[in-house]
Amino acid sequence: MLSKSVLTHFSRRSFAWTPVQKPIKKWHIVKDDTVEMLSGRYAKQQGQVLKVHRKKNQVTVKGINLKFLTIEDEEMQRRKKVVQKEFPVHISNVALIDPETK
Repeated sequence: MLSKSVLTHFSRRSFAWTPVQKPIKKWHIVKDDTVEMLSGRYAKQQGQVLKVHRKKNQVTVKGINLKFLTIEDEEMQRRKKVVQKEFPVHISNVALIDPETK
């Protein structure tokens, strides 16, 4: 017979498991900074920081990491709308752009 802790461990469904991040102490990127993506689909594209998630070591950048979401339409109850929304990216994938030299 398996112990209770083992059973609860296997009964949880974790499809998008990510390891727990240790928050970075010194941040050089703040809201409204201009950053450039270093890797991935949006590499070498620039955008403005909309939100900083310090506990997760992530930033949300305008126009970067767009995903489609299906939401309910406010006007018609039975219809649904497809909208694009920015999702956060890890801080290691962005670089701060100097505003004076750009």
